[in-house]
Parts: sequence; structure tokens; C-alpha cells
Amino acid sequence: SCGDIVFGYAGLAVVLIAVAAAGGLGWIAGLAAAAFGAVGIGYAVAYLQLFIHEAAHYNIAPGRAANDRMANWLVCWQVGTRIEHYRRTHSEHHRHLGDADDTEISYTHRLTARFLLEMVTGVHALRVFTGRSGDRKPAKTSGGSVRPLVIGALVHFAILTALVALGAWAAALAWLGSMGVFFPLFATLRQLLEHRPAPGQTGESAVTRLF
Repeated sequence: SCGDIVFGYAGLAVVLIAVAAAGGLGWIAGLAAAAFGAVGIGYAVAYLQLFIHEAAHYNIAPGRAANDRMANWLVCWQVGTRIEHYRRTHSEHHRHLGDADDTEISYTHRLTARFLLEMVTGVHALRVFTGRSGDRKPAKTSGGSVRPLVIGALVHFAILTALVALGAWAAALAWLGSMGVFFPLFATLRQLLEHRPAPGQTGESAVTRLF
């Protein structure tokens, strides 16, 4: 799993470098690269975030302590959480899949044009983040502690500051677009693919698909 995580970060770095280089070719090239880069970075972050799930089940490193350290240092900071907090939330998701106490409920939305627009514009991500994702219990990855959220926000701010200081304005725009729009979009689509109700079920039902 460590090699897979390194692979994800390598892809992230390649996209950032390519977008930064395109930004030096002018505004038009830079803006186009930022748009495509936001998609690529968002996909890479969504890929890396899959390892939070694996870490919650102690699957990314031998030994529970090593597993949790790797998760916290390599992937959890991206969404402002710690693995022990996410594990508690995710356990409730397994325990209550499809019922009123589920803690991960993006799959309850229908994949309509309106919902796609809400994801692309960041409205859905903001709604989930502020705990207004529906009339059921929202997912909360911070476990009630603001410290991981503050640390994650500071790391993202440091990345953006470094990119701007290096003159990589297009890469900075791509990073903002990836975290604000495309990472939440890919993460939500993955959950819809995994848990959306089967034909004939109600909107509050759920299944688990392996893919």
C-alpha cells in the first residue's frame, strides 16, 4: 500500500509541474491548464483518499500503530481529520448502512443534472462540510476536534502560498479547483456507484457493490 500511495503522490506532482509549466506560456494556456489540472489533481486526491478507508480497517501497513501513523501523515491531512476519528464515523456507516443513522449518505442523492451541477459548483461539498447534507446524520470526519481541521487547512494554505511564491499561479488555481470541486465530485460519484439503491428500492435503501 505504501507504494500505491507514493504512486498517487507522483501523479499529483506530475500534474502540478505540467500545469505550472503551462502557466509560463501565458494567461490563456495557464487558465486552460488550470482547468484540466484541477480535474487531474482532484482525481489523484480522490485516489489517495481511498486509503483512508483501507487504513480504517488496518490494511495499509503491518501493525495498527504503523497503519495509523502512515494514514495520518500521508492522507488524512488532506481532509482535515485523523484516522481514529474517521474510523469511529466509518464504523457507524457499516453498522447503519441504508438506515437513518448512516454517517456517509451522499449515495442517497439521485444522479440528476441538478445534483451534478451542485457537485461541479461546490454546493454539495459545502453542504456536506457544514452538516446540511440532508435530513439524516451527516458524515463528520473530524470527530468533534478542530485541531486536525486547522492543521489540514494550514497545509493547504502553505501549498497555495508556495505555488504563488514560485510563480506557479496556474497550479495554485488548479489546486483550489481540485479541492473545491473535483475531489468532492469524484468522491461522491464513487459512493453513488458503490451504494446507490438497486432498481425498485427506495431512495433511502442501499447496497454494496465491489468494483
